[in-house]
Amino acid sequence: MSAITYALFDKEKNWRDAYYWLEGIFYFFQGFYMTGLTTYVGVSMANWKVPLATQAAILAAIGIPTYLKLFTGLLSDRVPIGSWGRRKPYIILGILVYLPAFIAVTMITEFSNLWTICIIGAFAAWVLVDGTLDAMTVDVTPEARAGTMQGVANGSRYAGMAVGFLIVPTLGPIIGWASVALLIGAAAVLQSIAALFFKEVPITREEISSKLPLGKVLKAVFGKPIAWAGMGFSLFFQGAMAGIGQFISPFLLTTLGWNKSPQLLQMYGYTNVAAYIAMVGGSILFRKQINKYRRDFRFYAIVSVVCWVLMATWLLVYIDPTNVTYVFIAQFCSGLSRGLTAVLTYAVVMMLCPESIEGFMFATLTSFMNIGQATLIPNTITALAPSMGGVVPAFFSAVPYTILGLLFLYVILRGLAKEQAKPTAVAPEPAE
Repeated sequence: MSAITYALFDKEKNWRDAYYWLEGIFYFFQGFYMTGLTTYVGVSMANWKVPLATQAAILAAIGIPTYLKLFTGLLSDRVPIGSWGRRKPYIILGILVYLPAFIAVTMITEFSNLWTICIIGAFAAWVLVDGTLDAMTVDVTPEARAGTMQGVANGSRYAGMAVGFLIVPTLGPIIGWASVALLIGAAAVLQSIAALFFKEVPITREEISSKLPLGKVLKAVFGKPIAWAGMGFSLFFQGAMAGIGQFISPFLLTTLGWNKSPQLLQMYGYTNVAAYIAMVGGSILFRKQINKYRRDFRFYAIVSVVCWVLMATWLLVYIDPTNVTYVFIAQFCSGLSRGLTAVLTYAVVMMLCPESIEGFMFATLTSFMNIGQATLIPNTITALAPSMGGVVPAFFSAVPYTILGLLFLYVILRGLAKEQAKPTAVAPEPAE
């Protein structure tokens, strides 16, 4: 029996319909955790009057674990721990990091290096748990069920994000931000516990090494020019829009002062929900178009222009920052733009992931996206805001990054076209 047939047989034999529920629970709490923690961090730094430039540096530091997600994924792929398997031990390790990080956060009442380290630890635990569960999902899901499983995961994640943006800003002024931090930590632990109920398909280190040697994996990811072009595309193209999206929270909470009253904090939550609704709409809207035009460079260029036109609605907020309606419009339009950009980016990323190492390549490219959105764009905005007349005009300092991303995309599409044009070798027929 071949390795592929064996893997498929094991997945079918191992499958339980309850995995849909476990996947939904995990990603719901993941979505709640991410938006809840983002809100907690943003409100805390605004309350402590941390300057925007410092906030951008802190966001970059917090994002460091997400830059290294490819290595945690590779560790989980290749290093099973005894009879425990290669996934669950790393999820348990994530829980052991979550607990002290959130306990310490609840005891800290002012901005400090210790607070920053604890938040970085919370993000590191999330990267470890989330990346491992992503891989486990691939392990346990038969190909025929993959679409449904991903639909459950994404729908649950967005639902959790929406609930997080509604609940956390509302509860914070009522029960206190230390209690909210405990609530977020509880969601993190519940997320991890749900993942432990999946049953792993057993595999040994010897099987891993024989089927896919490490040298071959690294060469496939880092040894080809088209892969490096993919990293540049991910860094600049997705980083531009997603980075602005990440910086909107500090802008609303600190620059516009929406942290100063419970009513404004609720508005903060509602406007973010509007943005996420638009992101889902943008993703759905272009699904068929992407399938049709995913190798057409002109299509990507036109959609990029449309995305920046949508981002221009933030100029309404720049003209009248007290008008909440303008913030809703800008959040919705920029959410739509981020949704379109994400669909475009992931369509390219999926074309760049070779067979057998899809997970590692995918994690590598998303790590570069994270560097762009958490470090490059926020620090560009804060550096240029004084000379460009404010934070909102500085959003448009990311336009050159989109153009750079399109240049890398041009290289990618040409490389893919050349690979497709190569004649496929035909194996000789066996002699009679």
